[in-house]
Amino acid sequence: ELDKETYYAVLTDADYHIGRLMEALTSMGLDENMVVVFSSDNGPADYPPAKLAGSTAGLKGRKTTIFQGGVNVPFIVRWPGHVDAGKTDSISVMSTVDLVPTFCELAGKEIPEGYEPDGDSFASLFGNHPFNRTQPLFWEWRFPTQRPGKPNSWVYLAVRYGDWKLLADEKRERIELYNIVEDRFEINNLVEVWWAFHQNKHVHIKDDEDPQALAALAIARGIELPVKKVRDENGSAEYNSKSFGSMLRRYRGRVYVLADGTKVTVKRDDTRSSIGFAWY
Repeated sequence: ELDKETYYAVLTDADYHIGRLMEALTSMGLDENMVVVFSSDNGPADYPPAKLAGSTAGLKGRKTTIFQGGVNVPFIVRWPGHVDAGKTDSISVMSTVDLVPTFCELAGKEIPEGYEPDGDSFASLFGNHPFNRTQPLFWEWRFPTQRPGKPNSWVYLAVRYGDWKLLADEKRERIELYNIVEDRFEINNLVEVWWAFHQNKHVHIKDDEDPQALAALAIARGIELPVKKVRDENGSAEYNSKSFGSMLRRYRGRVYVLADGTKVTVKRDDTRSSIGFAWY
């Protein structure tokens, strides 16, 4: 198909010229002490030829959207003697706003005077150590649309902080909240759950959403995330947040205590086939 041929031809050409660049670094004797980074500014486009040939691996959205399919891109590093070849990190979260503080640290230089970075240095990754992000990430897309056929193009602003990603339209009338670690495909919008807990209201949670709902409750109550332990009120057992959902289905009616002392009672609503949280 013509679109695929065009798309793959562009990739082949890019690969050829990257090879030329690497050969030039080798010929100048710089390849062993040079950090080479290969990344992208966005996911595949929603128009030809990328619409047919480009893949987001199932992530929602594409180029010009702020869902994961539009902003989640590869970050490939080559630095012989420092970065292990062939190693993959699918946990660390970074952005191009992190590049200046990172490169300054790698070079042993201070951040330029008067420059206030929006990002973190992830230099620890270059030494094969974990990177724990402290700064939130923000996105703004000033050309959102509600046109038919573009269901994911309505987002104007988004922020990711820790495991959570919040998206909003320009007027803040439509808001969605996802636990982006547990739900990387952005399927289970938890904003209503979060808001209900925040308002101290009773809310019904589907069985298969329990672990995420617990985390939504935690963020609403200001509990440090992730919620690592939930214990029965009588102290007989402790549960991590992932096992909490299955545990609820066995022990409805008990009272559980979160890490900060907040008590949660679990009730069954047979008419909805769901679990309700009430807290006090």
